[in-house]
Amino acid sequence: IDGTYTMELYGEDNAGNSATDTMTLVRDTVSPFVKTYSPTTGSVNIPVTAGTATVTFNENIGVLDASGATIVKDSDDSSVDDGAASVNGGDDTSDVLDLPYVVLDTGTKYRVNVNPNAVRDTAGNPFILSFANHFTTEADQTPPVVESFIAGSITTTGAILSVTTNESAACKYAATDSSYD
Repeated sequence: IDGTYTMELYGEDNAGNSATDTMTLVRDTVSPFVKTYSPTTGSVNIPVTAGTATVTFNENIGVLDASGATIVKDSDDSSVDDGAASVNGGDDTSDVLDLPYVVLDTGTKYRVNVNPNAVRDTAGNPFILSFANHFTTEADQTPPVVESFIAGSITTTGAILSVTTNESAACKYAATDSSYD
């Protein structure tokens, strides 16, 4: 049966001198499981700046395969990890798995994955389930900046306009007056 057991050793020599010592044994055959996570499933408006997603287990863990714990863009499974997943504070010292990420795209759905055998508990029992958590980043609230606006091949009937912006943008134009006197 899983649990904590204490053993006591008693020793006595031929002269009647005695001593005792105790030892604590832990039997653990149960795999760790996910208790909480951040961001939570279905979260929206998650900031796009670099940060760390976390997955908290029911007991202290160690990493078996860091490549089995990732953050990916949901649309194409491209990784946005900023290094390997690690246990907060070091293996076997915490129940929190940290997954750092680089700057995320705005208005995009992401997924935190923890695959079977990515982590183990302190007794060596591997995580045997699959964990996936979806979240969406904040929408883009910054308008594009026009970096250049050039008119070329100007004729009496038209011109070729060229616009460069700091991000992908749909650009439209309108005439503001018809003559320049």
